[in-house]
Amino acid sequence: MTLQSNADIELDHQLVWQMSPNGIDWIKIGYGNALAFTVSEEDAQAYVRFRMADGTFSDACQLNALIPGETDEAEVTDETEGAEATDGTENAEATDEAEQLPVAEPVRLPDNRKVSIDLAWEDEEDPGFGSVALLTATLEGYDELDYTLQWVYSEDQENWTMLEGANEAELRVTASEENYLYYWRVEVHVDGFKSNV
Repeated sequence: MTLQSNADIELDHQLVWQMSPNGIDWIKIGYGNALAFTVSEEDAQAYVRFRMADGTFSDACQLNALIPGETDEAEVTDETEGAEATDGTENAEATDEAEQLPVAEPVRLPDNRKVSIDLAWEDEEDPGFGSVALLTATLEGYDELDYTLQWVYSEDQENWTMLEGANEAELRVTASEENYLYYWRVEVHVDGFKSNV
């Protein structure tokens, strides 16, 4: 099955797809405007949605897929009839055309993956405003995966903002009165995966 968002094409790899068995507990299943995956028996009635880079979510949709042998059709239905997306996008839907696309086997991420971030001040024994902080992300368990990095920051640890062009393992930030209390993290976007955590 292929899920297709109607978000701006420039947001590709910034959309985070999520799945839930009950519409409450969500796990990541992939990134990008389109997501292809094989529907299993346990996912046949699951809910799906996607999160934008600004932290907003699409409306949740419920898969209505029957197990092979019962029927060869699968569809996505809206969780609430007549609901409209509040972020300017339409609900994710699977079309007949999309279902004819080849479906790649989902990639299971290794269990031992982790990301750590180190902070060091460049040439400063007593850092202050104007000092340059070096943030370094170290990844483990991602060696065989095709991924991209994206640094984001937040004032409250709830609403995160993407830092344009910050896609390397190292990030230099000049401390200022505006940003010295910011929280920083790095997102690892793995192409076309279904998470096993």
